[in-house]
Amino acid sequence: MRQRNQITDSNHSSAPPFPIKEPLLTQTEAANLLHVEPRTLESWRQHRAGPRYIRYSRRCVRYRLQDLSAWINEQAVETASQSPTRQ
Repeated sequence: MRQRNQITDSNHSSAPPFPIKEPLLTQTEAANLLHVEPRTLESWRQHRAGPRYIRYSRRCVRYRLQDLSAWINEQAVETASQSPTRQ
């Protein structure tokens, strides 16, 4: 019985199972980075559009910088001058 408690106790260390290596941005910080209004991010979330986000609760939403960057890159539109030339 004592061994079982030691194993259980070792599973509950003080370090989180997935350390957060970068800060999470608030809606306002993410909006500033994207050059849009915070309400625009709210609208995108309601329509399941825009960048990925993390929702802790109904009112607590955060954005990862890597998700914002990936979303920005997905928005790039290839122009005629960037596409391969047709022969």
